[in-house]
Amino acid sequence: MMAHSSSLLPMLRRRLIVALLTLLGVATVVFLLVRLLPGDPAETMLARAGAGPEAVASLRAELGLDRPLPAQYADWLGRVARGDLGRSLLNNRPVRELIAEQWRSTAILAAVAFGWALLTGIPLGIIAARYRGRWPDRFATTLAVLGVAIPIFWSGLLLIYVLSNWLGWLPPPAGTPASALLPGIVLGFAAAGPIARVTRATLLDVLAQPYITAARARGLRWRAVLWRHAARNAAVPVLTVAGLQLGFLLGGAVVTESVFNRPGLGRLLVDGILWRDLPLVQGVALALALTYVLINLLVDLLAGWLDPRHGWQ
Repeated sequence: MMAHSSSLLPMLRRRLIVALLTLLGVATVVFLLVRLLPGDPAETMLARAGAGPEAVASLRAELGLDRPLPAQYADWLGRVARGDLGRSLLNNRPVRELIAEQWRSTAILAAVAFGWALLTGIPLGIIAARYRGRWPDRFATTLAVLGVAIPIFWSGLLLIYVLSNWLGWLPPPAGTPASALLPGIVLGFAAAGPIARVTRATLLDVLAQPYITAARARGLRWRAVLWRHAARNAAVPVLTVAGLQLGFLLGGAVVTESVFNRPGLGRLLVDGILWRDLPLVQGVALALALTYVLINLLVDLLAGWLDPRHGWQ
């Protein structure tokens, strides 16, 4: 127990170093990518007002776009380290405030989608493992493949069409927690496929172990074998994939929020890209990356708690 506890601090230190390096890499890639987009951000922002070359040059100087790229990067990275994400060119407000306002909507959508993915993915995987090679296995596997193969925007538009035109149901008003149900189902269905497939493969591997065969030989029912012996050993791979899918859900929210015309970080990011709002694009991308890194860190901690061989060494 003492050795187990003493290994916690080094593991956390390694994970935090990796997380910081990952964030630095994401920040660098985002900084470079937004500057590789076609067009001049200053010209794009002032095109609506019909401003002349003098106004464009003044805005470029204000944004620091007339400085060398390394100088721009060093200045921006220093401000980010202090928690300053700049001001949005589109809204003329601090990017940090805009992210804080839209974060709740995206978090609700991701939570609904994650819950739906778990409620469908894990049971489908269990059913497929229980009836391996039979029609329930084929049915569950087909659903899992469809969840991975169907694009989010297509399934979202199809569900809107069916519920609105065929059944006469309309999505709840935007801005309410209930409005996240329909896009959450669409987004969660895409994440349920990998969870179901890993659950099936992991359970089949665990159920083939000798101690499971011995338990079955003692007359234990399949359900008792599953919950008493197989579930804990199968939990770590499933937890890892589920954590990765939660990060995927944050990225999928960009498409889902646009399809369902729902506010959130995804819509904010799309608006920033369309209007070449560099501070907004960089700030939202960093916020999503930070959330993804924190989720992975939490998954590592939970995996190590469930099985020290997977995370506490």
